[in-house]
Amino acid sequence: MKTKLISKRMLSLFVAVVMLVSLAISFAPPAVAIPDCTNPQCINPEINVCAGTVFNNDLLTANGVGCNPIPGTYLAGTDDEYNITVSYDFIQNPIPYQTGTDLKNTAPAPGTYYYHVYCVKYRTYYKDSCSCASVGYIYVYGCTANAQDFTVCVGDDLNDALFITKGNASASGANCTLTDIVWSFDTAAPGGPYEYTVICDSPYCGEKNKVCLCDGN
Repeated sequence: MKTKLISKRMLSLFVAVVMLVSLAISFAPPAVAIPDCTNPQCINPEINVCAGTVFNNDLLTANGVGCNPIPGTYLAGTDDEYNITVSYDFIQNPIPYQTGTDLKNTAPAPGTYYYHVYCVKYRTYYKDSCSCASVGYIYVYGCTANAQDFTVCVGDDLNDALFITKGNASASGANCTLTDIVWSFDTAAPGGPYEYTVICDSPYCGEKNKVCLCDGN
């Protein structure tokens, strides 16, 4: 009888413990879900430059490359506080975070090149981060003014056609056009040599000048 009584007491105690645990679980505060980290936006416009332009961070920022939101601290002092940071590279690989030739601080020849922009958002309260990475393109254009020495005779009519025919005045390069030929002499009397200037205008490279000599006798 004593054994049965003890067993019943133990069973009752076990049931009571289970009920208390269940009650504690029932009154436990619900777990708070951590809100998702929203990725920043990487801004990666196409960039057009002239040959001789140095690839560096200033080139990218001057052409609008960066993050949205822009780098800085937001909602400071609150649970939603976060920081945005940005970094760049000029590694010649279309896929971010890969290896390749790094053209930073170089001035590549005309052609098409890659750059990458990386934006990281760090949430202070939750101690986590999210990010974006994008590739952009830099188009390097070459624009050259061509001219050479030539001879004219007294009385020859000076005009653009003469300089183009005899002086090979022209422009070469992608999106490069001949816009003007400038001179300040005539053929009234023997003399020279004289200078003339071939001006080329590219939408990306601007004005290119080359001075050549022309014998006026």
